[in-house]
Amino acid sequence: MKKRFLLLPILVFLAGCFWAAGVYRLPAGWDNDIILLNRIAQESARCWEDLQKGEFPDYGGSFSVLGLDGTVRYRSGEDAPVSVMEAVSMGNPVLDVEKEGGIIGKVLVSRNPGELLLAYRNRAALGVLAAAAIFALCTGGCLAFLNHTILRPFRKLEHFAAEVAGGNLDFALERNKNNMFGAFTESFDLMREQLKEAREKEYLANRNQKELVASLSHDIKTPVTSIRVSAELLLELEKEERLKEKLRMIYRKTEQIEELVTNLFSTTLQDMEQLTVTPEAVYSRELERLIRSADPREKVRAEGIPDCMLYLDEIRFTQVLSNIISNACKYGESDIRVDTSLIDSHLKLYIRNSGNPVSEEELPLLMNKFYRGKNAEKVSGSGLGLYICKKLMEQMQGEIYCTCSGNEFTVVLMIKLI
Repeated sequence: MKKRFLLLPILVFLAGCFWAAGVYRLPAGWDNDIILLNRIAQESARCWEDLQKGEFPDYGGSFSVLGLDGTVRYRSGEDAPVSVMEAVSMGNPVLDVEKEGGIIGKVLVSRNPGELLLAYRNRAALGVLAAAAIFALCTGGCLAFLNHTILRPFRKLEHFAAEVAGGNLDFALERNKNNMFGAFTESFDLMREQLKEAREKEYLANRNQKELVASLSHDIKTPVTSIRVSAELLLELEKEERLKEKLRMIYRKTEQIEELVTNLFSTTLQDMEQLTVTPEAVYSRELERLIRSADPREKVRAEGIPDCMLYLDEIRFTQVLSNIISNACKYGESDIRVDTSLIDSHLKLYIRNSGNPVSEEELPLLMNKFYRGKNAEKVSGSGLGLYICKKLMEQMQGEIYCTCSGNEFTVVLMIKLI
């Protein structure tokens, strides 16, 4: 009897739905507009260097792609907005184009699909309510029953799936065992937790592996260099041709090993360039603490840091300072002095020391991968310190460069102001 009672309102509700669908038909493809817009943003990031080659999906409207400086890099139609202000004034959505964890541009669309979709859904809902008004009591109860036990759980599940697909594994699915999908939703959330745990373990394993490779590569390079130098010296001193041939073979083999170690460095460098950098607002007085933590030998004197708000990642900036101060101690002969100045939108940090200077023609090359100056011939190193510093500073929207005046060598860090 209960099933028959529920069958009548369900049939009436379905009839009202079919009638509403015939009168208020939704445009084809609107349900997928948000996903399609996200695909446009993803395709823009993929083909950022040449957007004309992008394979953009058709969502039913025009759009344009802007760089961070406001220049229009791509426009799919004449009615596409050409500025963020124009898109916002028209109530149209603005999407970020993200690449390697940073925002590189904007996608502006010519209409707001969310509002139109909401309007069509509201009209359809009114049609359903009008059709169901004849049997208001039974149909209203049926709607409430279906919404509570089927529609609402499915909407939550749909939103949950979109978040997980986008990589947000911290988005928890509400568990409710009182409805018919309670156990089903709980299984999905358990799957999310297991996936998050597996991803974290995979990330830690990969990071440890890369750190191990980099460490071993560095440790191997030093003794191999010593063997090569010793073989080269013995070649100059040895007179017997048979022994000299053996020494030449040792020299060639050490060169091969050095090349293999360099290749290992190259593979790990690709991961070094993807180091997570999370800049945030930091008070300038914190620089004194960061400098102290990067100066275990207490050779740095920092004075006159102005009060301002900086945009940096404290952990990564400490890594930058450690590399620079370590180089200054390794190649220099004096204490290290840190001066500051405010210029335009940046705080300039001058890290100076004297002794063993670098020639002018070498200054532009110091940030290159594996490059070591002539003054470093007798000092061990890999030529990666300043290269990594440059990558980290760029991800914090700053800069790094070197200057040399007489016997004084200076590394300049430009830190972005808030």
